[in-house]
Amino acid sequence: MGLPGVRPSGARLDSASNTDWMGALPDDRPLSRVSIPGTHDTLSVHGGKAGPAVVTQEGFDAGCGDDNCTSRQSLRIQLEAGIRALDIRVRRDEADALAVQHGSFYQQANLDDVLGVVDDFLNRHPRETVLMRVKAECADDGRPFGCVDAGGLKPDLARVDRNLAPYPRVWLPSATGRAEVPPLRDVRGRIVITQLAGIEGGTDRGLPLDEQDLWDGPDRDVKWAAIAAHLDKAATAPPSVLTVNYLSANGAPDPTKLPARYASFENQHTLNHLRSRPAAPTGTLMMDFPGPDLIGEIIHQNTTV
Repeated sequence: MGLPGVRPSGARLDSASNTDWMGALPDDRPLSRVSIPGTHDTLSVHGGKAGPAVVTQEGFDAGCGDDNCTSRQSLRIQLEAGIRALDIRVRRDEADALAVQHGSFYQQANLDDVLGVVDDFLNRHPRETVLMRVKAECADDGRPFGCVDAGGLKPDLARVDRNLAPYPRVWLPSATGRAEVPPLRDVRGRIVITQLAGIEGGTDRGLPLDEQDLWDGPDRDVKWAAIAAHLDKAATAPPSVLTVNYLSANGAPDPTKLPARYASFENQHTLNHLRSRPAAPTGTLMMDFPGPDLIGEIIHQNTTV
């Protein structure tokens, strides 16, 4: 079930079904020219009493009454709804695992759980591609709800590689080095690592990116202007660069600047904007609380190159 009082109003994510939408796209289309719906802080579905300040996605109970099961089910529903870009934040924990984290809140899953769910989805939908950014979450900067890596030791390449190694669907060129943006034919059925952000030794891996991520409590109209400008840029961007546009922001503890408040405004403005123009590439849009209409409209933008 979803989390009442946290998500914006509107249709639930589990009412959408877009399991095979990439399969209809031409093999020679560069990944950078595909309009891709994604989620910011993909697995942030647990926040306790701080939920509205921390939770960024709908959480769904698989009926097993287990928090890890809820996390895995929530990711499955995102993928089935059409989400194809993930933002996974990790903390090096006391067991030397890479725990999925949003600030100080453990999201009841580890990186291996995420990879397992995505691998299972791609086994069932082998013409799809899933992009994944892995980011070190803990900055130890004194912010509310901040986190610290166990022993002060940040996530590093050895631990990321240890998690990726069991999954042959991980696309090795960007997981092991800097890669050029591939055509779809090369990455169907693959997990494409776009970035290892803040991971020690990870700067030489991933894809060329052009990002907009004005997130730290901006005025909502200023945020929208940044989103709109990056959408315009994506429409004519060179195929050699992956354009990534974050619709998300957070100004907690200000109650007017919580993730769901931003999502209600920025997601609706983005939907209206896309509907008002001829179809054109959007790049990868990273969203909090995306609804079925916005996901469907982003997918629709692929009707033209």
